[in-house]
Amino acid sequence: YEAKSIGGLIIKYWNLFSLTMKNSLFGKFVWTGGLAFRKRDAEKLEIKRLLATHLSDDMSFSRLLAEKKYNIFSVKNYTLSETDKTVWGALKWISRQQFMGYNYYPYLHYINIISLFLHIIFLIFFITTLNILYLLPFFSIFIVIFYFSVRYGNLEETIATPLIFVLFIINTFYSSIFPMLTRKIEWAGIVYELDRNGRVINRYPV
Repeated sequence: YEAKSIGGLIIKYWNLFSLTMKNSLFGKFVWTGGLAFRKRDAEKLEIKRLLATHLSDDMSFSRLLAEKKYNIFSVKNYTLSETDKTVWGALKWISRQQFMGYNYYPYLHYINIISLFLHIIFLIFFITTLNILYLLPFFSIFIVIFYFSVRYGNLEETIATPLIFVLFIINTFYSSIFPMLTRKIEWAGIVYELDRNGRVINRYPV
C-alpha cells in the first residue's frame, strides 16, 4: 500500500505482518485482486461457484488451492494500492479482515488469541514488577515494524514508527476479539452472515 494517512499506515503494516505470517505458515496465500490462472483450472476448481457463495475471495481461494495442492508463483513487480483511511476506518477494515481470518483459518486466529493473552500477561507482569524484560515481546513487534518501514516505507514512516506501533497494538487487540463475538459483518453497505465454513448464509442491506 501507498499510505496517505495514519489509518493507511496501520493497514499497510498490518498487511505486511499478516501476509508474512500466512505465507510463512502456509506458503499458499494469494491476493485475488492481482491473480491470473488458466481457464481449465478455473473450471476444474469451480471458481465461479466458490466466489458466489463465500464472502472472502482471497481466503476462500487460498484455502482451496492449499487443499488441492496447487503451486503459487509471485511476481516481483506489482501495482501498489493507495489508501487514505482514518484510524477508525482502519480499525473497521482490520476487524473485517480478522473476521474473515477467524472463519477461513480459525486455527491461525486462535494462535493470534493465544499470543494476545500472552502479551497481556507480560504487560501485567511489567506493571507489577517494573522489570523491563517483560516488554521484550512488544519490543520485538516494534523492531519488525521498524524493519518494514525501512525496507518498504520512507523516511516519514520510519520516523512515525512509535505511533504506528501503538495504534497497531490497539487495533490488533480489538480486532482479535471482535470476530469471536458475532457471525455477521458489514461490508460496503451490506451485512453478511456466515456459517462456520465461511459460506454466506444470509445477506441484507444495512
